[in-house]
Amino acid sequence: MKVCLFPADQQGCGFYRIREPGRVAADLGVEVEYRTGIDLTVDQKGRVVGAEELDVDVVVFQRPAQDQALQVIPLLQSKGIAVVVEIDDDIEHIPPENPAWKDYHPVLGGGVESKVRVMEASRIADGVTVGTPTLQGIYGGTVLRNCIPERVLDISTTPIHTFGWAGAGEFHRGDFKPCGGAVAQAVRSAGGGFSIGARNASEVASWLGLSDGQWEKSHYWDVPCGEHYKTLDYRIGIVPLAPNLFNQSKSWLKGLENAALGIPTVASWTAAYEEWALEEKSGVLLAQAPKEWKRHLTRLTLDSGLYEDCVEYGRAAAARWTFEARAEDWVEAWEAARIARHHAVAA
Repeated sequence: MKVCLFPADQQGCGFYRIREPGRVAADLGVEVEYRTGIDLTVDQKGRVVGAEELDVDVVVFQRPAQDQALQVIPLLQSKGIAVVVEIDDDIEHIPPENPAWKDYHPVLGGGVESKVRVMEASRIADGVTVGTPTLQGIYGGTVLRNCIPERVLDISTTPIHTFGWAGAGEFHRGDFKPCGGAVAQAVRSAGGGFSIGARNASEVASWLGLSDGQWEKSHYWDVPCGEHYKTLDYRIGIVPLAPNLFNQSKSWLKGLENAALGIPTVASWTAAYEEWALEEKSGVLLAQAPKEWKRHLTRLTLDSGLYEDCVEYGRAAAARWTFEARAEDWVEAWEAARIARHHAVAA
């Protein structure tokens, strides 16, 4: 099987949902190609009337939100190429405080990208892959959980700070509110400081109520995606998420990254983290109200037995969710789309 993969970006979404699945699929014998675009023929009205010939069986588009991306899907299908749409977030319910809300708004975004097109692409595609059951309820398709590269299990980090968080802070406005002042209180009580791996680190610090001297910006964004694990320099991680529809579709990825490195995590009570904590026995503690955040953070700093249990459970759970262990899941989803297209052409 020949598969052409189109990542939406060069950061985490493209890395985890396109590039890494492609890597392990190639190890299984799939011919994999990565591309950023297709040469198109467009008429005077801007309609796509032709596309370059691709010698592949399956094309995977990640979050196809642009008009030309939507138009090219039936053109490829008419040539017998199966199209899979990969969706890693709930584009339908992005909260207004998230900068991506305007980007995907069908009117306010200027029409360049649109959540309407993502939904339509998922409807006409031969296959859809999503990261969580909640996303499956919105877009349909096959659930392929977020995983980590197996090599991460062998990485040894040196904790410098007691607590930490890393990510694209500008896309998490409002997500730190569930903590209240619990994190700042825990930092004052335990000492050791807080590591922030965000481009807007000072802003994240203010959301957490941290004052100067209590936090430090890590090198998370100074290294290529895939090398960032070594910059997670804390003993206890947090994954706060505001209680909204968008976050209910979020995966367990940050908790999984931490677990693979032996870092216990306190996370908000979302669908994925509830499953991760209760079914996987993964060393993740769940919190909603600030008092729960404070209690769990305090317990992890004072109870060495609990801390070591969380480390052990987390590493064991992470070992079950590597790309190498789940490679066949991705290949089977692409193969199912190829077969569906074959049947559609033969009908």
